[in-house]
Amino acid sequence: MADLPDWGLEIAKCIEIDSNITNANIDVEANITNANINTNATIQNASINTETNIASSAVTIDTNITNATIDVEANITNANISVEADLVKSINITMHTSPNWLNLTQTEIIKQASLPEGNNAVGNVGLMPSCDVFSLSYDSDSTIIGSIQEYKDNLYCGSENLGEIYVYDGSTWGLEATHGVNCWNMIVFDGYLYHTNATDTNIWHFDGTTWVSVAAPAGETSLRALGIYEEALYVGSGNTGKVFTYDITDGFVEVYDSAATGISSFCTWNDKLFFSGSDDKTLYCFDGVDWFKKKIFSDGNINSLEVYNNKLFMGLDNGDIWSFDGIEWIKVIDIGANAVYKLKNWNNDLYVGSAITKIIWKFNGLVWTQEYFNPDLYIKSLSTFRNRLYLGTGATGMIYETKRVEALATRQRFPRSTYDEDNTYFEFNHGLVAATWADDDGAVKTMDSWRDLYITDIMLITTTDPTAELGTQPITVRVQLRDNTVGAIISQTVLGIPYNCSWHLKTPIKIGRGTGWFTRLNLGGATALILKVSINGFYDDY
Repeated sequence: MADLPDWGLEIAKCIEIDSNITNANIDVEANITNANINTNATIQNASINTETNIASSAVTIDTNITNATIDVEANITNANISVEADLVKSINITMHTSPNWLNLTQTEIIKQASLPEGNNAVGNVGLMPSCDVFSLSYDSDSTIIGSIQEYKDNLYCGSENLGEIYVYDGSTWGLEATHGVNCWNMIVFDGYLYHTNATDTNIWHFDGTTWVSVAAPAGETSLRALGIYEEALYVGSGNTGKVFTYDITDGFVEVYDSAATGISSFCTWNDKLFFSGSDDKTLYCFDGVDWFKKKIFSDGNINSLEVYNNKLFMGLDNGDIWSFDGIEWIKVIDIGANAVYKLKNWNNDLYVGSAITKIIWKFNGLVWTQEYFNPDLYIKSLSTFRNRLYLGTGATGMIYETKRVEALATRQRFPRSTYDEDNTYFEFNHGLVAATWADDDGAVKTMDSWRDLYITDIMLITTTDPTAELGTQPITVRVQLRDNTVGAIISQTVLGIPYNCSWHLKTPIKIGRGTGWFTRLNLGGATALILKVSINGFYDDY
């Protein structure tokens, strides 16, 4: 990008940027009157800086922004900053002197917010990324909530191990019914709430007052998946791999016999019905005329299908998530050897319920992030009710609700200590370390991908009594923090037993999110010791 001219005083000046910008700076070092700065395409890591007065000026951004900064170091009068499309991460707007008033507008994220009028308003106003707040809604008698569905302004949640169905009207939870030993899948079709049972031969439907049970076709001992296509209800077998249509008048009609033992998920996309085999790693398709295999995956079976950003997404039981745009198949992420149970499109993000405890993955169309959830629970089911996301958990059967928070950050944020956050602390247990000054490495730890760790204290602990050697000499230990990815030393020091066993850092050491790291010890002296390195610090997820 060519250098911008030195304007001096400009009247009714317009700066227009019609293509992508990466790591670009727009600096204005003199007065601006009635000036417009317009960007009509993507901005990445771009800065717009004004170091003097702005009067009646506008900064307008019509498309995507990633890590963009608008920095104003002098007076603003009647200046507008508008963002009319997707916001990724943040826009930081820093006011160093006297704003008259400043409006921030961001479609879907912040409708309108403003700085108060006044002089000498020095401080930071940051348009922060949206975040989710998880709160316990109901602690059921179940251990696994396998299905969630809104119906007639109530929320219904099915137990996968008790067959109980819980109902929530927005204020009170209760037990609606008990059907067999499990409730597998739920769907609303033609005015009724349907659910399948994985271990009996019935399909149930509910009109808001009465539940009716209908026996499955002969040979079926389990009904599992439910889907809707071309105004028909489709039911997938859990034990034969057959696909049926069902309605209250005609009952079950077999329409396809797959090669799988069971059908795990249905999804309608691009005028076709897609469905997955529970054990044959196959995605099937029905285009209204023909039934066929669309793709066979080599590493895992599909548990969940969902449409997001006009693409079909597939969550596999090996932790892979794939997307398909009608032409290209892409493995978009591998979350590790953790089954993906449920994908859900909500509030412009794709959420992932999986076997991972503590966190929930989500995708905004550009980047994958993790949010802290609960250290003991995993997410088995996801659905929405009254503009909130509801999470059905495994291990305890708790049901959580999720509220999206969009806000301007106008105050200092305090970090959380490792103990306050997780009720634990970092410790590298080296076991018995030889007194040969040889390298002894602790097991590698990997930081969570959604937060950084700032280390404030490093403490050396021995569980071996060193008294005999200390009668002759102090014991020297070199302690290193090392980055496992690149092998570099993050920091190091030399400590001594018994009088110099801790290291307090006035400037904390940052272990960035996603970083693999470990401690390395070199022990001097003459006696092997059992050594541990304990780490104190705090997390920061902004």
